[in-house]
Amino acid sequence: MKFRVLVICLGSISIAQGVSGQHTPIETCVPEGEEVYSIVEQMPRFPGGEAELFRYLGKALSIPRDAGDENPPSRLHVSFVVLHDGRICGVEVLRGGSTALVDQVRTMIYAMPTWEPGLQRGKPVNVRYSLPIHIHWK
Repeated sequence: MKFRVLVICLGSISIAQGVSGQHTPIETCVPEGEEVYSIVEQMPRFPGGEAELFRYLGKALSIPRDAGDENPPSRLHVSFVVLHDGRICGVEVLRGGSTALVDQVRTMIYAMPTWEPGLQRGKPVNVRYSLPIHIHWK
């Protein structure tokens, strides 16, 4: 099945609704005493910018055969923390499809290259990043 991935509204604030079983608490990945920001002066950036992020997602995401329906849900909403050193942690699929699809999206996010961290007052900080992913079936 062919599809195209479209990412909309990069860097938006996280939605509070969670999907049970897909939660990785940020407390386990952010060092104790460090703050996680939702909004900063400069949001984290995927290496090469948005165009490279779109390319990465388009290449990395393939819908698993056991994804359930013939056309799984077309919208997923992923939230994760970009740490002050650019690593990714605390990936949560806030809105998603089958377990197989959610697992693949989580794996894809964790496999991303190191990001340019978000900045607050010129210093790198931990930032909660929200990434809506829309799958357009052909």
